[in-house]
Amino acid sequence: MMTFVKTVQFSDLTDQDYEELACGKIGVLIISGCELVEESCCQEMARLGALRRQHPDNSYLVKIGGEGKVLDGHSQLAWHADRMYFRDMPRFVGLYAKQIYGSTGRTLFSNMQRAYEALPEDIKNQIEGLRPLNKSQNYLDRYFYPYDFSEELQRKLFRRYARAEHKLVQEDAYGKHLVFSEAYTTLDEGIKKVLCEYSYKKDNIYIHEWAQGDFVIANNFKTTHMREP
Repeated sequence: MMTFVKTVQFSDLTDQDYEELACGKIGVLIISGCELVEESCCQEMARLGALRRQHPDNSYLVKIGGEGKVLDGHSQLAWHADRMYFRDMPRFVGLYAKQIYGSTGRTLFSNMQRAYEALPEDIKNQIEGLRPLNKSQNYLDRYFYPYDFSEELQRKLFRRYARAEHKLVQEDAYGKHLVFSEAYTTLDEGIKKVLCEYSYKKDNIYIHEWAQGDFVIANNFKTTHMREP
């Protein structure tokens, strides 16, 4: 059975914690009491595989809020999985609270395995085998995207070319799960409404209240996340 959320102190962190996250047994690993610099954040994430650069600024780390930010730290982010609009969508995503600037919005995570398991059988049958298109344009058309693009051309290229298909229902040793994002996934509106309903049920959500030194690593295929303002 998949464990949605596991919490561990950095001083007690073991290889087994990473192994359980890597194989899909854990959805969200919360590591408390960290004192990391940028290089050590990358080193911790590299324990799960090769690092992927974030788009569109092409760096491994994206600063959220504060001086020199790339993403606005006080804007709401819609439900999404990171880089879902690219074929090389990363399997894991890490968020580290190096410093908290004033009030910080909570981050919510949804269990996409539990969401799939609860779906009506007729919906499961309809979505089996589907490979919907996931587009950055869907997000940009519907929501405020709080990224500081360096120039308008960068925004236009991001809107036009950031798109990829992913199999909607995937499976690992712990069961089937959805690879679905309200923000990016293109689907029949009726089916999408049902998937959203089951994905974002209250008992399917973990809400993280940030403390300085928290390092949260999520399975980017088996969870989605959003941020409150």
